[in-house]
Amino acid sequence: MRWLPQLIPGILLACAGVSATAGAQEPMVPLPPSFEGKVVVRDAAGNYVPLARPAAPSVPASPPMPIGGDIYLQDGSETSLAINFDSADNLVGVYNEHWDFNPDIPQSNSTDGNVSWTSRSLPNGGGTFTGPPFDPWTHPGNAAGEFFSTEIRRDSGSSGNSHTVVSHSTDGGISFSLFFEEVKAVSQDREMFDVDRTSARGGGAGTAHDGKVYLTYDDFGAGNTGYVGSFLQVIDTAGNPVIELQTSGTGSPPFRGSQMQPVAGVTDGTVYLQAAALSLSPPVGSTRIAEFHVITNAGAGPNTFMQSSLSWPAAGQQLGATAYWGLNGFRIDNHGYLAIDRSSGPRRGSLYFISNRNPNPANTALDQGDVYLSVSTDGAMTWTTAAIPTATGKTQYFPMLDVDGQGAMHVAYYQNEDGVLNASTANVYYTNSTDGGTTWTTPVQVNAAGNALNLDNPPPDRASTRYYLIGDYAQLRATGTGDATKVYVLWSGYDRTRPGTTVGNTPDRVLCTTVARPGCLADADCDDANACTADACNLGTCTHHPTVCDDGVQCTVDSCDPAAGCVHAVPTGRVGAGCLLDVAVASASCIRERIPTGVLGKFTQAKALIGKTTLTGNPSKQARLVRGARSALKKAVKLIGKAMRKGKISVACGGALSNAAGEARARL
Repeated sequence: MRWLPQLIPGILLACAGVSATAGAQEPMVPLPPSFEGKVVVRDAAGNYVPLARPAAPSVPASPPMPIGGDIYLQDGSETSLAINFDSADNLVGVYNEHWDFNPDIPQSNSTDGNVSWTSRSLPNGGGTFTGPPFDPWTHPGNAAGEFFSTEIRRDSGSSGNSHTVVSHSTDGGISFSLFFEEVKAVSQDREMFDVDRTSARGGGAGTAHDGKVYLTYDDFGAGNTGYVGSFLQVIDTAGNPVIELQTSGTGSPPFRGSQMQPVAGVTDGTVYLQAAALSLSPPVGSTRIAEFHVITNAGAGPNTFMQSSLSWPAAGQQLGATAYWGLNGFRIDNHGYLAIDRSSGPRRGSLYFISNRNPNPANTALDQGDVYLSVSTDGAMTWTTAAIPTATGKTQYFPMLDVDGQGAMHVAYYQNEDGVLNASTANVYYTNSTDGGTTWTTPVQVNAAGNALNLDNPPPDRASTRYYLIGDYAQLRATGTGDATKVYVLWSGYDRTRPGTTVGNTPDRVLCTTVARPGCLADADCDDANACTADACNLGTCTHHPTVCDDGVQCTVDSCDPAAGCVHAVPTGRVGAGCLLDVAVASASCIRERIPTGVLGKFTQAKALIGKTTLTGNPSKQARLVRGARSALKKAVKLIGKAMRKGKISVACGGALSNAAGEARARL
């Protein structure tokens, strides 16, 4: 378990974030297929052939537990996570298997809040399939203990076709049954889905579309001949198809992006689609594009395509001659991820899009990836974009995003530690924002030191597996309120030294890390009603350090009142007359101003004369010294007035100095 960090201001870097109309859109093409390197590779003749996975040895009764708080699920990579709405301890994680298990167990559930996990099977669907399923995705349903998950299964014959399988659990992820299958004689890729929410789960008023599943996938043609289009399949609560829309194509409809992620909105039947594309500007893949579409009435319309777009330089560098971009010799997530605020707070309905952008695409010796957040408050019509504060000069990648029921944003990402393009070590970091992305907590490493990614550096040539290593994405999810807030990060670990001969000892492993706070999230949670302590939330624990009340003025007596705070007392009588002048010069009104030397000279003269009055007992000499001090102060007041008229000092500072001089004269 890891603790949430203290909330401190983090200034966002301003950056252009305007929407682009369809007419202004630059030429673009689909992303390369996700299935390459996961389940198929190209042979020497350029034909797709199945990628062999090792047959699984016997599964140990108790899988090995990595050190620290990173809990092991299974060997594999590429992760998606869901939390039961009614139990923060009930989780489902899905992933790409490392082994060719029979039956396949590409998903796990936990009923004790990431203390332990149990592997669960995925239903086969119709037909005969071969190899492990791929492209995992999961969400909770609206009912207690309800989960959905999707993966794609490949035909065991020579067709090269595949089916998207939607599975359903009503018992907290203990068992899954077939809910829906996208049966087409085509090769399907990068399926994702979301569920239309009830009002109790953050959805909109009305129930006509509650519980419908919005499933998206790409069609690569019969026999995997190439990109045909992208589709949105709407499924009712009984698992029946309702309507299918082709949302993108190669002619009619035109290309509007591929690999579409659906996000159910806060109006019944509304779903946002975030599509990804590559700019044709050479080299293809160097510029990434996100297109945003708005579907209403569960697909019946009216629907708005190409509502807006964002573009950015891909993180990392080109891998070989492909359109894949990556780091450390493997491809990374340059797709981005869309989330929505379904809370009842002031930002309800706001859309948040996280992306991984290269600040130095032309210089591989510098930082190759930063995490950016784009925000839309008008239904994806326009966006503002800014960098999330992360470690300067280091490369971040695989960004993950979730918005919890309080409207707080949670972000995790990987970070290269000892190199920018290629590194030997990488860790997983976490940060959050409770004000819509204006400020962020200081990022903290959440994985145990013993589970840092141990990477090959320099990396080997992974062209034969299309540069796939630890997946195309990872996810985190947040739940709870107040002190009960928890964040679960489901991520892919990697250790090049593990031999991969037994289950639990492969280089790639799926791990889940809990980020929670036992006592506080923000400094405001730690207020002890004592003005003499500085209250702070430090990694979930409140601290109360004594307030330092030194005002920097030597003559004042500094103390602290628990009710009023710092007190800076000026000595009474003639002794304190000179101190009044020092206090005025050091006051907030004057501390940043250049007080004329003439004024300071007269103050110094007056203080010297006042000081001498305390050193003599001769009344006539004291009277003479007092007259001199009063005269110096009178001249100082005239100089102050002149400086204010000429604009050399502000009215506030001039007033403070004049008042101090007047009170000092009154004390003499």
